[in-house]
Amino acid sequence: MPVPRHLISPASGKTYPLDDVRLLANGDPDARAAGKQINLAPVYPEGTFTREAFAASFTRRRDLWDFHALLPVDHETQPVSIGEGNTPLIAIPVERGTLLLKDESRNATWSHKDRAMTVAVTVAKERGYRTVVGASTGNAGAALAAYAARAGMHCVMFTGTDVPQTMRTFMGAYGALLCQLEGGANRRAIAALGIEQYGWFPGTNVTDPPVGSNPYGVEGYTTIAYEIVRDLGDAPVAVVVPTSYGDNLTGIWRGFQRLHAAGITAHLPRMIVAEPANSAPYAHALAHGGPEQVAATPSAAFSIGGGTASWQAWQTLRDSGGGARSVAESDILPAQRRLASETGLYLEAASVVGVTVARQVAAETEGTVVVIGTSSGLKDPAATARALPEPPTIPVDLDALARAFASAYGVRLDDLNELRG
Repeated sequence: MPVPRHLISPASGKTYPLDDVRLLANGDPDARAAGKQINLAPVYPEGTFTREAFAASFTRRRDLWDFHALLPVDHETQPVSIGEGNTPLIAIPVERGTLLLKDESRNATWSHKDRAMTVAVTVAKERGYRTVVGASTGNAGAALAAYAARAGMHCVMFTGTDVPQTMRTFMGAYGALLCQLEGGANRRAIAALGIEQYGWFPGTNVTDPPVGSNPYGVEGYTTIAYEIVRDLGDAPVAVVVPTSYGDNLTGIWRGFQRLHAAGITAHLPRMIVAEPANSAPYAHALAHGGPEQVAATPSAAFSIGGGTASWQAWQTLRDSGGGARSVAESDILPAQRRLASETGLYLEAASVVGVTVARQVAAETEGTVVVIGTSSGLKDPAATARALPEPPTIPVDLDALARAFASAYGVRLDDLNELRG
């Protein structure tokens, strides 16, 4: 327990077997044939998500696998773990409302993707697979490579020539068999070929348009909801999630649904997508009755800068009564610097898009708002550096220091004097 009984299409209700890697990669085959990308979801034995099961999990505060009994892995299976999960909720100062940030940069590879990959790789190892595969701009690829290394498995990873060098280094450092291709569609296409021809176990989304990641990995994100409720005592009023393919958004929502159905929470939160205004595919999807391809424009928040909304995320927004809000490109890097300098949190640009939206939501909302801080700013320090002033170079001279501080930062040296009077 609780090994799922089967997979199900949330659109049609049709069930599918658990172990076909093509289904894990491509989602509902009937929907795909009709031109729709709909991810599958595991169905658990009756009685898995009970008040008693949650209560037992809530007494622990170690890592994500506190919730082993609520994840799609046999209870006797040893998880492939690097201490992920149990991340803190940190108060973010706002003029109005209450805003907390769930800081997922504290995970082993500095992002929320660790939650998906610890579960997906554990399932892969449990079922005897030797090779996992992904197509990634960085966070998912680094996490998949790290957990494959931990499990003693091969990891084949396809990335883009436009991905920051820091991200490519992060993926390669864990021993991934890393290749670069031009364009996101190409890296996903070759990963899909490997799944079809060699039976590799998929860790990330490999379809274009996106169906979403491995359904077992998506289950890893339910633990974010479990931890939030464990720490707050109830669900927040709203949860803001920087979103690309919607795996994190969907998994978190699924967790809140299970908690509410078990009588653990009094209400369900609104789920809100945060995205760059350059493309804003989720705002477009909500306005036009479903996901459609929109023009993708390069963004500092590259991990959420795609041009297509996924069906699973669109469904989550509809079911939760949520919405989508965007942030202008010119505001993203200044907001990153503001957050770091005011709170001590240096998060990736995608996370800062989420914080910017969450500040707006908190100002309009009675009750607690939670935003998911998805990853560390150290994943792309070059982008941050371009938005920072050049540090002055000076001799060992306090007069020169005073002139430099006044010129570069607008700060008087006397204002820093601790020996007054």
